[in-house]
Amino acid sequence: MLWFTFWQAAASTLISLLLATPTAYALYRSHFLGSKVIASLIVVPFILPTIVVAIGIKSMMTGALTFSLLFANVFMNYGFASRIIGTAWIGLDPDIEEAARLDGAGKLRTFFSVTIFALSNAYKSAALLIFLYCTANFGLVLIIGGGRLHSLETEIYSSATQILNLPKAASYVILQSLLTLTVLIFMSQKNSFASGLANSRSRLGSTRRELPVTLFSLVIAGFVVLWPIADILNHAFHSPSGIGLGNFLHLDSFGARNTLSISIGEATLNSLRNAAISTCIAMGIGLYLASAKRSLLLLTLYRIPVGISTVALGLGYLVTFTYGVFPFRQSWLVTSIAQSILLIPLVVQIVTPSQRAISEDIGNLATTDGADRFQYWWYIERPLLMRPILVSLGYAVVISIGEFGAANFLAYGDQATLPTLLYRLISRPGALNFGMAMAASALLVVLTAMITFAVDFYSLKRDRL
Repeated sequence: MLWFTFWQAAASTLISLLLATPTAYALYRSHFLGSKVIASLIVVPFILPTIVVAIGIKSMMTGALTFSLLFANVFMNYGFASRIIGTAWIGLDPDIEEAARLDGAGKLRTFFSVTIFALSNAYKSAALLIFLYCTANFGLVLIIGGGRLHSLETEIYSSATQILNLPKAASYVILQSLLTLTVLIFMSQKNSFASGLANSRSRLGSTRRELPVTLFSLVIAGFVVLWPIADILNHAFHSPSGIGLGNFLHLDSFGARNTLSISIGEATLNSLRNAAISTCIAMGIGLYLASAKRSLLLLTLYRIPVGISTVALGLGYLVTFTYGVFPFRQSWLVTSIAQSILLIPLVVQIVTPSQRAISEDIGNLATTDGADRFQYWWYIERPLLMRPILVSLGYAVVISIGEFGAANFLAYGDQATLPTLLYRLISRPGALNFGMAMAASALLVVLTAMITFAVDFYSLKRDRL
């Protein structure tokens, strides 16, 4: 179990970085018609709900469970790695590479001798983060593995819910927490993933020499990203009655043999409500942490949920707040509170670099002119930070709506969320249940894509001002 968790995460990380490197060059270092659209599209899987990815990959691939899991991990992280590496690649001085070529080095030798060392921090940052994400891929292992693949997260889940061995589950949680802390210690504070979530500012013109790399990158993007998304959409519009909207029209039902206790629409409202509350909490705390110089220890503590299992978080809330002074478990608010803990690191990582880029002289001048702390933030910092604030806001909403691990422990009955209902649908046989799951997944894909494109469009618009 522990060995499988490590090696599948390491293999997925390596494959993601290898495939992302030519893509980063084609989409960020050079430029061609449609490159910005493709750059936005391949990031969509990174913030897709894991339950949607698992459903899509499982329907697309039968058998070869380990390969399917690796493919799902790469599907989610390939675009993210491309953006981190590509954004860093843009910031390199082209004169360095040109000097190497003048000395007789070809493109490959220049890359392996010069460029890759200049991008080392970006590679390290991407590798560590992807590794953490792949060790915390509960939904993927649970659904794709179907009980035949076991990771640290699924063992936590089964120990707590199936064999009711809470001490064993707690020991696994401690083990994963130590793993996360170890990785975070190796991460430099400057090597955050914030740059990987913002669109790039400028690209170099593409030439015929870049054509082979561009075509190769398009093939990779089509195979890794477009194929699974197209397959989800294809299944969504194919129902037992034929091609059409049949699956979508059944979303107001309770599935075959009343599989669901509430409808998809009611669960969607629950998810939207939870997302609104958890996002507000995360934005408030995240902006506070980013608004001033905080200690490295404090920032590290708030980054821990990046690699902590959502299952572990849900189990912790289930055990801690069921009874006692704060019985949050009895309230629907517990899901929103738990999800906000997962979103705070996202807000901190996106906003902090832009916050630190603001000159201290501006703050000193504002203080001299009599501005208090709130006035300084509202009139000076807020306009300068509008882009990262909106980026973190958009991603926080999508991630909260699609959160599955903690909600699987905390949301039940008439408070069930959309991801938990999707899991129930695919866990029961029947074409109707499968079609409803694919239709709801397609809607989540469209929602995620719309928010991703909106964030990138706004970023590009701001860069032109």
